[in-house]
Amino acid sequence: MVKTGSFSVGELGRWCGGRELVRKQRWLSGMSIGHKDSDNFVRHNTIIGNKMGGVYWRNEAEPMAAHRNLFEHNTVRNNHGAGLFVDGTTRGTVIRNNTIEDTGGSNQAIGIRLGRNVGDVILEDNRVTARQILVDERSNKTDASK
Repeated sequence: MVKTGSFSVGELGRWCGGRELVRKQRWLSGMSIGHKDSDNFVRHNTIIGNKMGGVYWRNEAEPMAAHRNLFEHNTVRNNHGAGLFVDGTTRGTVIRNNTIEDTGGSNQAIGIRLGRNVGDVILEDNRVTARQILVDERSNKTDASK
């Protein structure tokens, strides 16, 4: 489920603006970002109860990956798997001031997962409650985390 005050991913931001968007994908990720979804922001959303994770940056090659996206002031709660899974050759992702939590009612065992080929990521001032706060699978870690 996604509830939003402001939401922009690809062309979606042009038509949904600041109105409330409610979406429940019980069998998928709550939100999927990829296929050239670059230079966007995702703010003030609640993403809960999804079967394949909260937000998934898709496993895309460099030209098709989602680059320079800002994910801030969101609540990601009680999704199965990871709250946030940044995958593919994504670069320039900023994840800050979010609440990512498993309140005990689901299997959101990982707060934030960074895939093997992910580039630079800034993780800043996030409140994460999960069995594993961060799983970083990258061999060349280039993030700035606080």
